[in-house]
Amino acid sequence: MGYVTTIIENGIGLVMSIAVSPEFRRKGIGDSLLISAINHLAKCERIWLLVDEKNAAAISLYHKHSFSETGRIVKGYYPNGNNAIEMAGMG
Repeated sequence: MGYVTTIIENGIGLVMSIAVSPEFRRKGIGDSLLISAINHLAKCERIWLLVDEKNAAAISLYHKHSFSETGRIVKGYYPNGNNAIEMAGMG
């Protein structure tokens, strides 16, 4: 249905990837995966992630969990050429 991968590097939490299969989207799975990642990274002072600037659903999910844009954009980050927005939240 979906997955999330995280790492802790020098005390900083990183959500490396989170995805839900298209047929399972809009059923709360992404929300549950993100909560699991946040709980796993709770000992970190900050949690960082990158999100496709055109993925409004993901950006909305991250805002719901108190992530905010840092102002950093990574140009052409995704294979399709889309830019990534850096977001940060509290661990």
